Amino acid sequence: MKLLFTLITVLGISTLFAQEYKGLAQGQPAQKNYLTTVPYTFKRDKMIVQASINNKTYNFLFDTGAPMAITAKVAKELGITSVNKLQIQDANGASDSLAVVNLNNIKIGTVTFNGVPTLVVDKLGPLECLNIDGFIGSNVLRNSIVQILPGNKTIIITDSPKSLKLSRKNSVKMFVEPGQASPLVSISLLTDKMDADETVLIDTGMSGFYDLSTAVYKNAQQYDLFKTLAQATGFYTLGLYGNSKSELQYQVKLPELAIGKFGFKNITATTTSDLRSRVGIELLKHGNITLDYLNGRFYFEPFGDKKSVDLAEKSWPFKPVVKDDKIIIGIVWDAALAGKIDAGDEILSFGNLNFNGMDVCQKLLSDFKAVADNVALVIKDAETGEVRTLQVSKE
Repeated sequence: MKLLFTLITVLGISTLFAQEYKGLAQGQPAQKNYLTTVPYTFKRDKMIVQASINNKTYNFLFDTGAPMAITAKVAKELGITSVNKLQIQDANGASDSLAVVNLNNIKIGTVTFNGVPTLVVDKLGPLECLNIDGFIGSNVLRNSIVQILPGNKTIIITDSPKSLKLSRKNSVKMFVEPGQASPLVSISLLTDKMDADETVLIDTGMSGFYDLSTAVYKNAQQYDLFKTLAQATGFYTLGLYGNSKSELQYQVKLPELAIGKFGFKNITATTTSDLRSRVGIELLKHGNITLDYLNGRFYFEPFGDKKSVDLAEKSWPFKPVVKDDKIIIGIVWDAALAGKIDAGDEILSFGNLNFNGMDVCQKLLSDFKAVADNVALVIKDAETGEVRTLQVSKE
């Protein structure tokens, strides 16, 4: 049995002023027949690239799930003034109005882009710990073909598909959403009894492999497509405007997810308040990806000759998150821990990570993945202030 889950596209962008404004999907490369290679670095699971505006070099998060954005500090430094304001919704559903400017002379590698609508963000919140000045988003890339090669940490940007030696057998159709040129692809969700198609956002700004939209999860419940492992109230994601609101969330298991002919087995995912599911940066652990905005194709070229990969792994029975300069418990998945730890409790130490004396950026950039599978957790009760220690294990 095959199902098709189709969600209404919610762009999250509406014009507040100037009815003639045409949206964020504008701007053009200044050259033709171009190819440039741009190195990137990883910082806390985020891709950081350098680009220049008016010959001044800045650091950007490379984020296909967002439009081009700069900080207010950069806008002031460049002497750029706002031309409009837009209502912008972040990944958690929070919204606010942001200034938008048209930028020229954006140089990424050797390619220059002009006339690109760019959001001006007052503050980047916890993302400021990455020392970035904004986002390189899909609207600036929408007239190009973008290949990401994790083996040597480079991004190739070109307008010539022939220069990349792409194999169509490794591709699926990609829809470029008209509002901000977000890349959307159809994936297959597979069980022993059925498979379903879901349209997801390819989001290089998202940590993790697959975030499941709560709306899709609820639509799929009647078909037992996902196995619900746990449900709890809390929050664990950060958006442009800060933490998501506390609400009922779900932890689920999916037997297999396929992109084209390649399968990812035994996926554990958590739900997100965004109305669209997302495939994130961990896809790059398994192969090269190419987003052909020009011709509407998405390529995934797996490493080696495997046809699938098993993503089964243990996870902690809670999720930490940064709030008010503290590391706190965002959500507790294991009901057996109720009363021992609760959402909102401050984490003072976690295995070999001692957060006492750390500033917020040191906390945020701590390597939680380096913590052993069974460790002592020291927390401060959010209600009583009591400090207590318990042993926790990955499950």
